[in-house]
Amino acid sequence: LIDRSVIQLFYGLGLCQLFADNHYGWGYDLVLCSLSYLSGRPVLRNNRFIVEHQQGSGYSRKQAEIELLSVLQRLPISVRSCIESIYKEPEKLLAYL
Repeated sequence: LIDRSVIQLFYGLGLCQLFADNHYGWGYDLVLCSLSYLSGRPVLRNNRFIVEHQQGSGYSRKQAEIELLSVLQRLPISVRSCIESIYKEPEKLLAYL
């Protein structure tokens, strides 16, 4: 579940506009998790539930990556920095809480 305040922040910052041409949806999870951390809200993950997509899902992985990079490049620096921590230095995420 995503807290209402995080969704309001997403729209309030105009981040929904960054996804207007993002047809595959890559990046929503990263942006919303980052906004949660930036709002001082922890992000919990239940590793018992893993989504596995079948091979040959019919979409272009390359195009999805291009769309993701387009979103990432236009994000506010604070959100980009938080996403970088998610990937490279997750221990830094504690500083947001």
